[in-house]
Amino acid sequence: MDPLPAVPWALARPLRLRGGRWLTGGHPLRAAWERLTTVPVVALVYAAVLWAWHLPRAYEAALGGEWGHHATVVPRVTTLTPLEDQALGGVIMWAGSSTVDMLAVLALVWRLLAALERPVRRAAAELGAK
Repeated sequence: MDPLPAVPWALARPLRLRGGRWLTGGHPLRAAWERLTTVPVVALVYAAVLWAWHLPRAYEAALGGEWGHHATVVPRVTTLTPLEDQALGGVIMWAGSSTVDMLAVLALVWRLLAALERPVRRAAAELGAK
C-alpha cells in the first residue's frame, strides 16, 4: 500500500494542487519515487544506514557532541570494551528485528502451504467418495 497519496492532504490547498501535479502517474518525480521506494532499494538503504551508524567513527562522532553523549551512553556495568559493547548491542538489536521478520515469513509460508493443501484435500475427498 502506497502512503504517498495521503501526504498532500497535510498541505494547504494551493500547495496540494501544485504538488499533486508532481505526484501523478506520468510525472518524472512520481516515477523516481516509485523506483526509490521498492522493497529492494529501501532494504539496501536501511541496511547501509544501520551499518554506517554502527561504524566506530560515526559512533565516536555522536559521542563528541553533548546530545550524542546523553542519547547513546548508558552506565557501564560490564567489563566489555566499548567496541565489544557496541558489537553486543548490534547483535541484540539485529536478533530482535530478525525474529520479527522470520515470524512474518513463517506466517506467509504457512498460509501458502495451507492454500496449496486445499486442492489436494478436495481431490482426495472426491476420490474417496467414488
